Amino acid sequence: MSLVPDFAKNGRYINTNQVSWSIGFVTESLNCSVNIFMYYTMSTKYRSTIQALICGRCRSSGDSGKPAAEDEDDAPRKKKSQR
Repeated sequence: MSLVPDFAKNGRYINTNQVSWSIGFVTESLNCSVNIFMYYTMSTKYRSTIQALICGRCRSSGDSGKPAAEDEDDAPRKKKSQR
């Protein structure tokens, strides 16, 4: 069902309807794709979260399983507790 009968699935302007929906779909997909990179470059919190999700254990050092940045932060506390 369509508001304008000529734009229905079997209407006179079916090609115009399909082109309009296709353009809308492509622009929506492009928007979603670009947003990831924009957020990544503009937000340090988003960047660190994405890196933690993607890298996970690849940045870990030792057997702790934590990312390297967390191990560095815990290093002074570990040294104090070992004394």
